[in-house]
Amino acid sequence: MARDCSEKHLHQESLDRQRLKWRAGADPHSRQTNPQTVSISEFKAKCLALVDKVKKTGQPLLITRRGEPIAQVVPPPEGEKPTTWLGCMRGTGTIVGEVISPAADEEGWEVLRD
Repeated sequence: MARDCSEKHLHQESLDRQRLKWRAGADPHSRQTNPQTVSISEFKAKCLALVDKVKKTGQPLLITRRGEPIAQVVPPPEGEKPTTWLGCMRGTGTIVGEVISPAADEEGWEVLRD
């Protein structure tokens, strides 16, 4: 029984340390030391606007329930912008031979036969 209590106590201490680190902005994804904090109910009401704000400003957002952190929204990692599929094959083709004349003789076309 005493062992169960000590394990629970250690687990609680670990959670407390994690919360303190989170509140201090020790998240490796964080670009700012103190992320903006918002309650879960406010996040639910303004989710799209808040996510857009995180992307635009690059500042993380800490979501809390009754004052305790439950999630953090962080901006995407910086990197190359995704390329569009339009024009992705540009410059890869080559023209070989005659492109003006028909591909086959007129005798080969059924539509031109009488």
